[in-house]
Amino acid sequence: MSAVTAVLAATAATVFAVAKDGQDNQYRHGTIMILTGGTKDIYYTYGVELAAAVNRRLNGVQAQAMATTASVENVRQVARSANVFAFTAADAASAAVDGRAPFTQRVPIRALARIYDDYVHLVVRADAPINSIEDLAGKRVSIGSDGSGTELITERMLEVAGINPASLSVSTLGINESVAALRAGDIDAFFWSGGLPTAGITELAQKTPIRLVPLGQLAAGLHAEWDPVYRSGAILADTYRLAGEAVDTPTVAVPDLLVTRADTDPGLVEEVTRILFDARAEIADRVPVAYALDRRSAIATAPIPLHDGALRYYRATKT
Repeated sequence: MSAVTAVLAATAATVFAVAKDGQDNQYRHGTIMILTGGTKDIYYTYGVELAAAVNRRLNGVQAQAMATTASVENVRQVARSANVFAFTAADAASAAVDGRAPFTQRVPIRALARIYDDYVHLVVRADAPINSIEDLAGKRVSIGSDGSGTELITERMLEVAGINPASLSVSTLGINESVAALRAGDIDAFFWSGGLPTAGITELAQKTPIRLVPLGQLAAGLHAEWDPVYRSGAILADTYRLAGEAVDTPTVAVPDLLVTRADTDPGLVEEVTRILFDARAEIADRVPVAYALDRRSAIATAPIPLHDGALRYYRATKT
């Protein structure tokens, strides 16, 4: 049993009771988990701040943020327990609700909101002879940790690019480990799918001259062959302190969602959704990308249906 599974099992055993907030809304109280990502990932910081906001604002609920390997693992863990919330990329969520690989059956997840977009990074040292994804042949490359959204999208990108993973020396490292390995010279490149800016890459760029390799040419193929959630995007020149001329880097973007299981208490979901928006400014003090949260775009979670509790919030606040 993984550490995450063990904690969730203990959470599931918590006795929940019905409580009411100041607006006379009923919701279940007790301990809830918010599954995030690596500690140098925006998911993690966002989740920590959201948990703190829940604890300040929602009587009778104790929220805990947990570091994980992110998207795919998070969805699998949500499938095991109601009243658990998780950050995930929309491509992993889409595969889950359809029962497509890496999932073996349909997973009954629902969305609270579309929160921001991830951008795929291919990070190399400034002096590396790697200027395109095709140049990775024969190189030591981290494709993301097992069970991560980075691993999922990287495997799809390699297929669209016509690159056999066997031609690479592959490592499966999370963002923390990838940053350390590139700095130490143990790998030549790493993929990362995350929000902007990702703290680990900001820190790496301050100590090691690095570049980002363009990946935008793969967006159309990913959209057509894998999932319409993929689109073209760009990592703007001022996002990181990169070596060389300051230019935007074309890449692939994918939305991020906050999800839970379909049978999570609707009152609890409504309250967590409310706090997600009400605490946006205070969360954004630590996580600037939280400013991207907007009620009009937050409901654009297709093909993941909105949870009934989230729908109640959006209908109640519709102007």
